[in-house]
Amino acid sequence: MGKPGIPHVDRSGQQVCGHLRRISLAYHPVVPRMTSHARKPRDERRAELLAAAQVVFVASGYHAASMDDIADHAGVSKPVLYQHFPGKLYLYVALLDGATTRLISRIDEALAAVDPDAGAGAGLAAVIGAYFAFVADPNGDFRLVFGGDRVNDAIVHERLRRLDDSLTERIAGLLAQDAALLPPGHTAGDSALPTSDALLVAAGLLGMAQRAAAHWLATEDGREASEVAASIIANVAWRGLWGLSHSRDSTRE
Repeated sequence: MGKPGIPHVDRSGQQVCGHLRRISLAYHPVVPRMTSHARKPRDERRAELLAAAQVVFVASGYHAASMDDIADHAGVSKPVLYQHFPGKLYLYVALLDGATTRLISRIDEALAAVDPDAGAGAGLAAVIGAYFAFVADPNGDFRLVFGGDRVNDAIVHERLRRLDDSLTERIAGLLAQDAALLPPGHTAGDSALPTSDALLVAAGLLGMAQRAAAHWLATEDGREASEVAASIIANVAWRGLWGLSHSRDSTRE
């Protein structure tokens, strides 16, 4: 019986709902929740929350995921989650920044490993190979960045635009200077492709790689290894580039 003036609340049937929620982890295996209640350094706790959010976003999609799901998967209360991230969009943007940084790093490392004298064909194969490796990574970065559950927000659009521009510029830089792409009658001192053409072609190649990679990822039965798929796309791209360069003068007449 409650004290006079204080309503009595029967708490016998209450449960903490967050600890009973479960999400479908169709892509990720079931990962044990983090159940430590010890106070952790802020950076460590933040990393754990981001890891939990990535699993939930990849498995459920951005729109279906909730802060309850993320807090439950991280093994923390919602107030703790909100101490680090004021909303779901902030979590997603932080994950997006990490994923895009990892993609660019993969590509830069692949390009750095290519012999400078090997030409644009080798560089293009390295870029596409690194891109497919990013897609195949089980951490789900590709699904997070390029999945069908796009986030319609100006901040996200701007980050994706910067990513596209960064990748396009890297590919265009390969194409503009490769002597193998010079049309007949041109010397090695000439530009293989004008800057505007190189950027246009690079954007097309990037789109082709993205669509091919998404198709590869969605095709689970009998698909080639990611390295084989990347090699196929790189060969198609290089043959098309060679044909473009050798027909460039006639197409401009």
